[in-house]
Amino acid sequence: MNNTRALAQAQFLSHAIALRPEIVTSLEPVLAIYRETIPPERALPSKHASVVLETLGVDDECVVESVREPIVKFPEIVWRDARPNRKQGRRVRDERIARGLTLAQRAYERGLLTGELEELERGCRCGLTIMHGAEPLRIKLREWCETNRLSGVFFTEYACNFALECLRHWPERTQIFPLDQGLLISRPQLPVWIPSLQSWRAYFENATEALQKYRREVERLVKSVPHKRGPGKKRVGSQTRHSQWLAGYQVCGWSQHAIARAARIDQAAVNRDLHRLARAIGLTMRGANENDRQWTAARIRPLFVMT
Repeated sequence: MNNTRALAQAQFLSHAIALRPEIVTSLEPVLAIYRETIPPERALPSKHASVVLETLGVDDECVVESVREPIVKFPEIVWRDARPNRKQGRRVRDERIARGLTLAQRAYERGLLTGELEELERGCRCGLTIMHGAEPLRIKLREWCETNRLSGVFFTEYACNFALECLRHWPERTQIFPLDQGLLISRPQLPVWIPSLQSWRAYFENATEALQKYRREVERLVKSVPHKRGPGKKRVGSQTRHSQWLAGYQVCGWSQHAIARAARIDQAAVNRDLHRLARAIGLTMRGANENDRQWTAARIRPLFVMT
């Protein structure tokens, strides 16, 4: 995913939830379908757990009780594979075309829905979009996005991922990831040592070379970061302000005229900034005739300090 877009999406959703907390609470009706569709992670049976504790010499009452009554945990599920294997998807598609089958015919053969097969042909290897039997949950999540005006080319996927995390940890509150993730550096990829095929000295030389390559890559990444990380103060303020405007407009029904009066700027500038940000985060803007007249400029202006 584009990091810049992800940060802008997080900023918008943070403002949207702050202005309208019902966005999260409206997920409660989806909870039952989620738990029917996504099985919880299996816990160690109590009869086996007691043996493990006895073997380890653990007699702490708190530990014993937590094992006897394990907390139900649900696995992490994403809406769609973030890094699809395009080559694998092409193989699935070419095989279907070679047999002269349509999407519907091949999906019927495999016991899948047409949309699930389309996702497989895109190279998706995980996610709710290819999970068999998850269509009721997918429908409910799409309805939740539509109801809360969180739909769009890219934003539907982001909103559904957030919803899945909320449902996974329900009723605990799910934090939206920080707006600045810092410098993301992956871990070094070391070769696997197979003693029957490679001596220790040869492996050590290969591992050393891999670590040196990793060090050079880290140095390159660090040097590529500007001394002043991120945009200047004025631009940060503008981004925050525009995100809040769009959140208020989209989920609360603020009119562009009221936003312009509250911010004391021209309405044309508000219109331009809202559409520009909506395109950047892949959000479909609501209709201009769906304004809530109760949100006047006088009522909106005090909320600008809540960022």
